[in-house]
Parts: sequence; C-alpha cells; structure tokens
Amino acid sequence: MSKLRDRIRDISRRRPVPFGFAAMRETEANTSRQILIAAEADSVATAGQAATAGADVIIYTGDVTGLDDAVKAAPNAVVGWRVDGATAEDTTAIRESGAHFLVCVDDQTDAAALTDTRIGYVLVAPAVSVTPVISDTDRDAHLRSFRALDLDGVLFNSLPETMTVRQQLQSRRLGELVRKPLFVHVANAVSAKTLELWRDTGVAIVLGAASLTAELAKAADAVPEPRKREQDRDRGDAIVPAPPAGSDLDDDDDE
Repeated sequence: MSKLRDRIRDISRRRPVPFGFAAMRETEANTSRQILIAAEADSVATAGQAATAGADVIIYTGDVTGLDDAVKAAPNAVVGWRVDGATAEDTTAIRESGAHFLVCVDDQTDAAALTDTRIGYVLVAPAVSVTPVISDTDRDAHLRSFRALDLDGVLFNSLPETMTVRQQLQSRRLGELVRKPLFVHVANAVSAKTLELWRDTGVAIVLGAASLTAELAKAADAVPEPRKREQDRDRGDAIVPAPPAGSDLDDDDDE
C-alpha cells in the first residue's frame, strides 16, 4: 500500500475518545486534519517552502533531475511527481528517488506506467462540472471506468466553494462514480467551512499553488470532526457508514 493511501486512510477513520488523567494531553496528541493539503511545486526550493508552510502532500511538477532533491526537501510530506504523459521509466524514477506516487492523465499515459505496485497513482479526471446537472452518459461511463484501476485518488479541477443541496448531491456522485478519494484543485485559498463541506462530499485532498499552502493549512486545521447525527448519539450501537473518501481504501477487493 502506498504512503499516500496510508495518509488518506488515517483521516477517514474515527479516532477513539481518550479518557483518564492524560485525557487532555492525549486529545492534543491525536488531533489531526480532517482534510489534507497538497501543494504544487515546480522547483526543489518551492517544495521545501510548501512543506515548511504545512503541506501534507507535495506534487512536484519540475524536471526529473530535481525529483530526488524535492523528496529530501520535504521529509515529512508525501511527495508525488506529475507527468501527464507518463511512461514506465517515469514510474521507475519515482520509486528510485524515494517519491511516493505518480499523477498522470489517462489518455496520455502509457498503461505500463501503472503496473508498479510499490508506488501510488492519481489520475486527473476529465473536465467535470456540477453545474448544470451531470447528465452526459459518456462522461459518467468514463469516470466509472476508473474503478477498475488501483488508484489512490482522482483529481478534479474544481468544486463550488458554496453549494446548493443539489450541487452537494452531484459532488457526492463524482465519488460514487469513481469510488476513489477525491482530490480537488483550487486557484485561491478557501475557508474552513468550504473545506468542511468538501470533506463531507468525499474530498480527501485539496491541491493548490505552493503560495497558498499556509492559508489552506490554517483553514484545514480549523475543520472539525464530522458531527454525529442525533439518532447516532441516542443509539450507541449505531453503525456509521464510511465516508466516500474511504470507500475504496478499506476494501481492497473492490471491483
């Protein structure tokens, strides 16, 4: 299992409530983000700056010659390399550099690039909008076909910062179509409320320019844990369904 998938799995699981004399200290120690922040970095220096600013994930977009140093510049982050038209040689370079995953585009990437099980993979989704209603059969079929691949996530270009109920349902449908954690690209910093809304629709990672990392990280730190429904509080043995972001992570025997 890739390091990226491990990190996503961690945020999709409920943490036990601490008790006893060290409850407060344990609570602080167990506090973690409910949604991860990724930064695009086109240079080694930018990768290091983004990691220092609080990025959980670095997606390096520079030349392969800098990949090793980008990994070293962000020792506490999960580092991937984006190559839209990737080859098996690119996958080898990722593994040998110590990086953790590949980001690529399905209609440009050699199928052989996705055969190394020692790293993770993220596919860039075709342009999709939740306004108007998603109704294009071919597009839905394309997204649904991603289920067959062993992916850590699918990267979408954007989601609305504020949503109607219909838009929220349509956003959830994206996760249902691909059955993978959703990654969302942003062009500007967004609020904790927006991140909470996206988290609840199945978004696991928000990706922005390295210059946005500090603001996004601050917002991510303010996102509360998912609220339990009233009936769940009244019924101690209630089964809480897993969020869309974890639906493919906890079941390796998915389609």
